[in-house]
Amino acid sequence: MSQLDVLAETVKLARFLGTTADALGYLRALDARQLRTLREVLSAAEFARSRPMFTRVTQASRLLPNALVALIGEKVFGAVLCARIAGLMPADRAVDLAAKMPDAFLADVAVELDPASAREVIAAMPAHRVVAIALILVQRGDFITMGRFVGYLRDTVIAAAITAITSDEALLRTAFFIESKDKLNALIGLLPEARLRSSIRLAADDRHGLWTEALSLMDHASREWKGRIGDLAAAEDASVLGGMLEAAQRLQVWDAVLPIVSCMSEANQRKVASLPGLASAEVLRSIIDAAERHGLWAELLPLVGHMHEGARRTAAQVVEHLPRTVLLKLLSVANQRALWPDLVSILQLMDDDERRNVVRLIGEQDESVLKALLEAMDRARLWGEVLPLLRDMGESARRTAARLLPHFPQPVLLRLIDTTDRLGLWPDLLAIASDMGEPELDTVATLIAQQDRAVLDHLIASTEAQNLWPQLLPIVSRLGDDTLKRAADTLRARLPALEVQARKLGVWDRLTALLPDITRPA
Repeated sequence: MSQLDVLAETVKLARFLGTTADALGYLRALDARQLRTLREVLSAAEFARSRPMFTRVTQASRLLPNALVALIGEKVFGAVLCARIAGLMPADRAVDLAAKMPDAFLADVAVELDPASAREVIAAMPAHRVVAIALILVQRGDFITMGRFVGYLRDTVIAAAITAITSDEALLRTAFFIESKDKLNALIGLLPEARLRSSIRLAADDRHGLWTEALSLMDHASREWKGRIGDLAAAEDASVLGGMLEAAQRLQVWDAVLPIVSCMSEANQRKVASLPGLASAEVLRSIIDAAERHGLWAELLPLVGHMHEGARRTAAQVVEHLPRTVLLKLLSVANQRALWPDLVSILQLMDDDERRNVVRLIGEQDESVLKALLEAMDRARLWGEVLPLLRDMGESARRTAARLLPHFPQPVLLRLIDTTDRLGLWPDLLAIASDMGEPELDTVATLIAQQDRAVLDHLIASTEAQNLWPQLLPIVSRLGDDTLKRAADTLRARLPALEVQARKLGVWDRLTALLPDITRPA
């Protein structure tokens, strides 16, 4: 349950105790289930205390005609006593008595009635009487009572009431207090799209301030309905989404809003992510705090991935200061939900030292995590982002990557080579290759042999610029004659440096045998 549920339960408990929600602010540290249990226990205790007396009154009423009992109930007993005895008599008799009482009095009874104790009576009430009572409660603005009864009404009765209640405000306020939240999907399904749109516009109207109620409705809707209503909101003026986020921050109910946004279409998630309000450090701290406390990293990471660089940088500044235990949770979610590209987009914008700390933390994870990272980054075509990270992960992680990479499918490895060449990342790839065994080096040599001369020239030039001959020579020694002929001119131009490093490694004699065309003066 979200913070919106805590707010609703606090208001209902305050009503029961005859006080205000603000007076019970100290109870908001409890979760919504605890608050509801407290209210139900207090209600049951109050009823149990007077149950013997109510039972005697119910038994005595059997001696009189129903018409007379109804009259006495309305004029003498009053709504409170009638509410207490309603659940103690047979449902058919209670309905017959209700038929002889005016709608306004039954609305008074509804306020005092515990629906759970009179569920059979409520279920047996004719639809037209329920609708009439509901309209009176709407007129009085008693949405708490309305919400308490929804879970005990037949779907056909609910449909009739929704048709009769033309006020979108009344529906939103009632939905906020509905206790049987499983009824909400059916309730939403009864509303035509035009009414859903008008309800969204009403919520966004500052004169009514109904975002609390609208967000509560969306919070308890199914993923399908969350997405549909969220997309309807996104189709409105940008101020509608902006107002929703402002309400989320004001009420601190990001635990309800993040799941809603995650159910929207990707295009509309991008629209949310581009809102100026999300670039605020204060807002992002609130969002990240909600994600950590309520386990919503899977909902947050894609949203951050859609943000523009400025907002992502602000998010990165918040994330980089998270405790190690929280970062481990974040890494776990990124791994389980294949959200590595979104997480990496945050890592890239961190302070250098903090980024290295997080990257090393990734490197400390087991082999399956590193493999999942590499696979996810390939699917996102982001080798250019992951290779520099591998460099910073530490020796153990690099060795693991060196063992894993050559066993990826050839199309994946060709994408890796292409990205490495385009972005000038040969030093990063060669650093990994230096930890490879013989079979893995053979695979890399085979891939390089498939490249054209331009790629070979880039590789050799990069090797010379950063003096990476020790890393490249084991690969060169595995290249076939055709490949070496394509690279001959480039290698010959660098022969002095090549010879020095080859002699240091003790492979010069071997190279002269393998590469006579290169080592022989032109």
